Amino acid sequence: MRCYRFVPVAGCLFGKSSMISQQTAVGKVNGESLEAADFERRVSDQEAMMSQNMPGNTLDAESKQYIREQVWNSFINEQITKVEYAKLGIVVTEAELADQYYGKHPHPMVLQQFGNPQTGEYNPEAVRAIPQQIRQSGAQGEELRRQLIRFEQGLTESLLDEKYKSLLKQGVYYPKWLAAQQETEGKELANISYVNVPYATVADSTVKVSASEINDYIQKHKSAFEMEEGRNIEYITFDALPSAADSAAALAELNSLKAELDTMKM
Repeated sequence: MRCYRFVPVAGCLFGKSSMISQQTAVGKVNGESLEAADFERRVSDQEAMMSQNMPGNTLDAESKQYIREQVWNSFINEQITKVEYAKLGIVVTEAELADQYYGKHPHPMVLQQFGNPQTGEYNPEAVRAIPQQIRQSGAQGEELRRQLIRFEQGLTESLLDEKYKSLLKQGVYYPKWLAAQQETEGKELANISYVNVPYATVADSTVKVSASEINDYIQKHKSAFEMEEGRNIEYITFDALPSAADSAAALAELNSLKAELDTMKM
């Protein structure tokens, strides 16, 4: 089983030094941390993509929270599955990736990203010219270049996932006799009658449980009754506020001191 944990950006629950050192990661999965800056960048990318399909290109608070949860779950899946990909030797080559753009059957993600939103047409030659356009755009094309890199990373992850699931599917043998049997059983009909006696209709007074039965049950289920060692502490509190008499005495003392100060010559 793979382990992962969510570590708060600010907190003091994971070690003595965490109270004095600033956390820069929002979580850790299989020893890999997701830095806060990277997390926020992923969230911003997803918000930008989702807002394109929203009225007025604005997202409500619920949608933004959903995106943050999806980004974190995506990171979990990414860190867990990449270990399995490495074990099984699953990779995506450059030739495979290029085929998703320029092959006979472009990937649905490519069609959605680069297809004409009005007509649905996809021009692979126009996509092939994008890198050259970015190079000619100079600094203005840098942001577009980063977006394309992130898109290609997502496309690669999708292809890896498809290969992994296909491998699992092909590795499961489902015998024909079992399929035929389940199909036959699914067509069979039966008429049954039953009597239902709700638990709440049985009066507690009609059921007697002896001490020996209780003890026997406890002995057979000891683990269910184990408790961590604890302590019971009793204490009393005293009100530290002065009483009316205390306040009056202090005021009288101050007034007497004031009278003495008034008679002193400076």
